[in-house]
Amino acid sequence: MDTEYITLIIYMILLLTLGAYFARFNRNLSDFIRGGAQGTWWIVGMSMFISGISAFTYTGAASAAFQAGPSLFAMYFANVASFVVSGLFLAKWFRQTRALTVADIIRERFGVAMEQFNAYAGVVMNPISGGIQMYRNYKRLFTHDLAVDRLFGRDCPLKTAGFSILFCYQQEIDS
Repeated sequence: MDTEYITLIIYMILLLTLGAYFARFNRNLSDFIRGGAQGTWWIVGMSMFISGISAFTYTGAASAAFQAGPSLFAMYFANVASFVVSGLFLAKWFRQTRALTVADIIRERFGVAMEQFNAYAGVVMNPISGGIQMYRNYKRLFTHDLAVDRLFGRDCPLKTAGFSILFCYQQEIDS
């Protein structure tokens, strides 16, 4: 068996073990979503901030900063401004809903039929959106790199890797 498969199996066993261990701390959906409401404001805020840091921050943002220069900082300043506005003005208002998920808010405001429509629309539209983004990235990568074709040949594994990286980068921007 290959090392990759062994690594994946060990990783899956580890995740299942951790899931089984921590599942006993969750008694209901509120415990699962909000961690049992045990987090202090700054822990929850830092968790939200850190969850926004992803592969884009280390790969895509560096590339964008190289191309666009310091104007990329506008995006990060906008993030800071949105956190401030959310914390100072929107947090109390959203807390009053006592909703745990976006689906709860849609159900309370518009009813069960709209909640189901939103869920089914996401099931249908997300693969279509992903396909459109993959096609756009495929066209961008494979029609504008004639130098790579000449250097490495038509079936270059670097093109496949580049396509995968570009798709992940685009997913980060669109989310």
